[in-house]
Amino acid sequence: MGEREDYAKGFLKGYEDALNEVWSEVLAIGSRSYSPHELQILARTRKNMIQQSVEMKKGELQRLLGIMLSVPEDRSKLASGLSEGDSIMVREERPDKAFAIFARLTERGMRGMSVTRTDPFKAVARYGLNGGKIDFIWLTRIEKDVIENGGIRAKVRSNLAGLASEIRDFLSKPGGGAVVLEGMEYLVTQYDFRSVLRFIQMVREQVSYTGGFFIISADPDAAEEKDYRLIEKEMTLTL
Repeated sequence: MGEREDYAKGFLKGYEDALNEVWSEVLAIGSRSYSPHELQILARTRKNMIQQSVEMKKGELQRLLGIMLSVPEDRSKLASGLSEGDSIMVREERPDKAFAIFARLTERGMRGMSVTRTDPFKAVARYGLNGGKIDFIWLTRIEKDVIENGGIRAKVRSNLAGLASEIRDFLSKPGGGAVVLEGMEYLVTQYDFRSVLRFIQMVREQVSYTGGFFIISADPDAAEEKDYRLIEKEMTLTL
């Protein structure tokens, strides 16, 4: 009787959390100035990403509990709800979801490049990345060109033109690739929004042409809403 009671309590708690999350999302969406047509598109996008959200929650539980959860999945797709050539912006305070998507893609054999303001060696441990198989670029002004630690190699970059060149070279290799960007706000402080927007447009075009993926983690409170709307127009999906 104890196991059945624990299961019922766990199910009810998960059900309550899901309802709270859904209605919080509804309230957040309602506070923005979307047209009815934009709301329909946003709702369909959110619904299509349900399985992906489940996969990200699964990854969080696996890292927290130190176990592997045997949840059936479709190995024929790179990631649920995504298509080759997609660009995705995740509006989040911390880059957890963006890195979960990136980790999923690289786990399935896609080449990965992580452009991050976070120390890449810490990002490997925090997000369960295969550090030896990912190209890292650390957005910092540390006076070094390359930093290596435990088989992980990270290039140090802060120049926007040099960063664009690195990403262009990475995506031009056969097989496409997945690029995750965490640190867009940092780039805006170093340059200006229009320059960063042109940089994002360049990456998006390259990803679309090569059949790769571009994932941006963006803190919605770190810039003006009108700026984020301009970036959203460049994206295939916004989460």
